[in-house]
Amino acid sequence: MIAAAAGLLLPTGAHADAEMGPRSPASVVFDVVLLRPLGLLRLVIGAALFVPAAVVASPGGFDSIQEALELFVLVPAEDVLERPLGDF
Repeated sequence: MIAAAAGLLLPTGAHADAEMGPRSPASVVFDVVLLRPLGLLRLVIGAALFVPAAVVASPGGFDSIQEALELFVLVPAEDVLERPLGDF
């Protein structure tokens, strides 16, 4: 599981914005060791909670379900998979 998480996390460091400048090694380590695993846990829990949230939101129509999807799944996924390492 650690190897799979590292495989998901390492490529995101290559996409660091040139405008933001280099990130300190301490911030990258803090991100990899603490924030990314917590973000991944948040994503897994959010994906599990999305199903009941979608059922509750379904009377409000497709827009309500889309908002639940964004809140529970898409925002945590962007945080874990697309945010540059050390940028928090």
